[in-house]
Amino acid sequence: MSKITKPNNKPEIPTEVLSGTGNLPKAPFFAVGCVFALALFCLAITLTLLPHWQHKQAEQALAAKTYKFTQAAVILPNAKSRAEHHARHQQEDSNFIKTPAQNAPEKYEGIYEEINPDLPVINSGSKAPKTEQNISRTVPFLTKNEQNLPKWRKNAHPVSVPEGHATIAIVIDDMGVADTNSQAVIDRLPTAVTLAFLAYGEATNSQAKHAFNKGHDIMIHLPMQPHRHTANPGPNALYVNDETAQLKRKIKLNFKDLKHISVGVNNHMGSALTENLPAMRTVLEAVEAEEMFFLDSVTTNNSSVLAASTGLNLPVLQRHVFLDHEVTPSFINNALARAERHAKKYGSAIAIGHPYPATTAAIETWAKTLADKQISLIPISNLLQ
Repeated sequence: MSKITKPNNKPEIPTEVLSGTGNLPKAPFFAVGCVFALALFCLAITLTLLPHWQHKQAEQALAAKTYKFTQAAVILPNAKSRAEHHARHQQEDSNFIKTPAQNAPEKYEGIYEEINPDLPVINSGSKAPKTEQNISRTVPFLTKNEQNLPKWRKNAHPVSVPEGHATIAIVIDDMGVADTNSQAVIDRLPTAVTLAFLAYGEATNSQAKHAFNKGHDIMIHLPMQPHRHTANPGPNALYVNDETAQLKRKIKLNFKDLKHISVGVNNHMGSALTENLPAMRTVLEAVEAEEMFFLDSVTTNNSSVLAASTGLNLPVLQRHVFLDHEVTPSFINNALARAERHAKKYGSAIAIGHPYPATTAAIETWAKTLADKQISLIPISNLLQ
């Protein structure tokens, strides 16, 4: 019987390939390369669009929120807090300007925020552009013994805004560290300027109480971890690697002497921590428990503050303009002009500065020009009344 041979269905491989003297066909390798390049292109597109999608989702979640608050009592602080002056704050990114402070005392060498002054804002929490329905925003004055009010109203110093006026809220950060510069801010600037105090400043307790009694809105300037390791946010700063219990303990220490007169909290540095969603959720839950609002200083393009606030009952605001990224009169005046343009376009603007002598002098002069421009300088809490 003849042997039956099974058909060989395997593709034939040229002898020269098997012997190593030939070249493999190029077509399959070209196809694999094309698929790989296409996959890399799709990945790059995804990584580019993902942050924008996340910000959009956060906007929608924030817009859908309703705010509910419980009763808060007003107790003036009497405890003292002292800590060594923090190291010179440096900027987060090599792209940011590094101009030393002008005319600053040695003790106050210059406090740099990690902010791109032209960073686009996703959601400011401020009023919508002016229309016939919302152009008038007169705020009633409140008495301190009113009940069932959150701290951002109970501790507020509201002002009346003339009909047709745009509004600008200016927050001066890092108060209480350089006592002479901080006192100059309290003595010379209008009470509509909001003051954010660092808990570890040697002059913080006395100056914050004095400024509150004079009529300023007070905020807690909460130190947080920046990206740059050489930048020191100061004692009791919040770090990404802190356990939740440790974060809560540090937050409590930063809040304890100021929370009874404060309307809100904003981040000091914090480009690393504000990008961390779980850490910011812990921060915002603590702010909510104290019935205050949170102002995102926007020290990073990838802030998770809005996303972390989803489902919480607290107002969230964002900074629009940074005033003294360069501590020169021309830069500060140009930044104030940017704040004016933003306020005219959208109805209101939030600007952040520091107690540099140049900043204080510029705001003092600029504030006197606002009435003729139909712009009102307001405490930051006015945006939420």
